[in-house]
Amino acid sequence: MQIWRSRAEMNWYNSIGMKIILSVVG
Repeated sequence: MQIWRSRAEMNWYNSIGMKIILSVVG
């Protein structure tokens, strides 16, 4: 299983998602 890898990707996507959302909203 690659749970740790999945969590790492989640954090990565969350960081990018936040930037994208801020860019769109801002």
